[in-house]
Parts: sequence; structure tokens; C-alpha cells
Amino acid sequence: MPTPLAELCAEIRAAGNPEFAAHHARFFKAIPGGYGEGDLFIGCKVPPLRALARKYQDKLGLPQIAQLMASPWHEERLTGLALLVNQANLANKASRANRSNGAGKPGKTGKTNGAATKTPPDFPWQEAFEKGRESAAFAALPQAPGSAGYTDCATLYLACLDGVNNWDLVDLSAKDLLGPAIHAGWPGLLDALMLARRPRLNGPARFPGLWVERVSVLSTWGAFKHNNFAPLLQVAEHFLTHPHDLMHKAVGWLLREAAKQPQGQAFLVDFLDRHAHIMPRTMLRYALEHFPPEQRAVYMAKKSQLGKS
Repeated sequence: MPTPLAELCAEIRAAGNPEFAAHHARFFKAIPGGYGEGDLFIGCKVPPLRALARKYQDKLGLPQIAQLMASPWHEERLTGLALLVNQANLANKASRANRSNGAGKPGKTGKTNGAATKTPPDFPWQEAFEKGRESAAFAALPQAPGSAGYTDCATLYLACLDGVNNWDLVDLSAKDLLGPAIHAGWPGLLDALMLARRPRLNGPARFPGLWVERVSVLSTWGAFKHNNFAPLLQVAEHFLTHPHDLMHKAVGWLLREAAKQPQGQAFLVDFLDRHAHIMPRTMLRYALEHFPPEQRAVYMAKKSQLGKS
């Protein structure tokens, strides 16, 4: 009898389309010299893959998700990340419910679900990040489906970042899997991601830290959603001079999203007043997308004036 993991992979393959696979390879630059060079595509659309992740949510544990994240096939890695995001969100939801009924109440496994309220003293995230699947933290992850807490999911993600190697995979996963940890202020985590301090980086040859750097940007989502703009400010200022437009788009997008928060508009205006003249044009355009036309023109003029000087 096939295992649930084998059944899932068979369903992913059955959903593939050769025409879509060829299109995805071009779209995600999986071509010689492209930022996705070497990636392989089955040719699936994302909504069916998300549906499969929900279908198999209670059948697969972290070891099987880790296998998916090591797959050479883009769609299998994406499905693994969707499964991991679902598990992390369920763990955080359960932890919030426990806190509302009484702090520290244990879950089904006899311990709290590991929400990212602080850095757990027994969680050496640095080892998972630096040593990957060879780390003791990775080896100690719970095996059974449904037994993982948020910290377990974050550990797996940090250990398996090599499989998060295109912008869609980063954007699907980093907000939910590291956002709570960054908001909780896990010491040193944002710096390590932002500076791409990882021995085996997973980016393209010319930009070896690209995907880890993009993870650092997206990981600030959970903080600014709670009106904590310090992590986003840190990464946005750090990447002002980054040479790749995928980073310009990521920073501009999150600056725009942050402005939707109660105090976010003031944060963005202050950031633009100080940095608009040196922001890459794409970053600036993304950040200004919801501004009135006349206000956009003022900031774009600052950029143009610098170019003429």
C-alpha cells in the first residue's frame, strides 16, 4: 500500500501540465543564467496544490514535509511549504486558545504548543539555520502528524531553507513561518537572515544570498501587522542599495502593506521623506502605489532630481 507521501506526490504529478511546466520554467527564470536556474517544474497551478496540502494536513508529519522540501520539483517543495504553513498556523491558533483559557495549558502532546512569545531556551535556532538537516535541532523534531508546535515548524523551515529558492516559495512561507518569531524578537534571527549568514546559500550564482535575504524582508510581516515597524525599518534601510530588483519589489511591497496599519502611514511617510531620493525606482514605485497621484509625483520628483544632479 502506498504511503500518504507517495499518494500526495502521485496526485501532484497527475495535476501537471507540460505546457504549464514550460511556461513556469520561463516565468521563474529556470533558464541558464536565470535566478531560478536548474529548477524543475511539473506544471501545476497553485490553488490545486494548496487544496492538496489541506487534504493531507493530518496525514503527514514534519519528516515527510522535509522530504517534500528537498524535492527537485518546484511544485512538491511548494506543497511542502503550504503544509508547513498550515501546521504553524494551527499550532499558533491552538496556543492562543490555550492562553485565553489559562496560560501555559498543555496541548495534546503534554506540552504547550511552542508559540513564538519568546525564544525558547532549548531552541538553538542558530544551529538549525547554519547546519540545516545535519543539526541536532532538526533530528529532534517530532515525528507524528499533528504533533508539531510553532517552534518545531520554524526549526524545520530554518533547517530546510535551501529548498526555498524562488520568490514565490519565499512569499508563500516566510510571513507565517518566521513572522511570529521576528515579532517576538528572537535574538539575532533577523540579522542572520538579513546578512545571509548561512554556509550553504541557495541563491543564484551572482546573488548567492538572494532568497535568504528576501526571507528576511518577508519575515517582518508579523511585526508590522502589530504596529512594530522596527524590523521592517531595519531591513528596508539595509537593502536600499541592493542590486537585485526582486529585493526592490519585496521591500517596496512591504512598505506599502505596512502603511495600511493604524500607524503605518506615518511610518511610510517618514521613511520616504528620508530615503525617497536614494530608493531604487522600482522600490519607490511599489511603496507609493496607494498614494494620491499628486503625492506620488512629489516623491518621484525627488528621485528624478537626484538623477539629474
